[in-house]
Amino acid sequence: MLPQLYMITKQGGKVETYTSQFVVLMFVSRVFAWLFWCSGYQELANGYVENVSAGDFNWAGYLIIGMSTLQVLVSADFMYYFVKAFLAGRAVHMPTTDV
Repeated sequence: MLPQLYMITKQGGKVETYTSQFVVLMFVSRVFAWLFWCSGYQELANGYVENVSAGDFNWAGYLIIGMSTLQVLVSADFMYYFVKAFLAGRAVHMPTTDV
């Protein structure tokens, strides 16, 4: 996802319809993945037994939650421009950046 967003911001200007729809659908899938991991990350703890033991410190669970959150936040910038363009009835236009 990051290379796609990088190329969109580097290019600037109008974003093609299929590209913007792809990024939107990837954002939606990342939100659902985030919701999934938020409901089940505690099961990744070493020694976890449902309704018996919480297990040790859950490094893997917290890492997955952190990275999933980062994916959603990185994509949120594009979603701002997409929603703004959608409500105005225009094509998505991204600001140009010198990265």
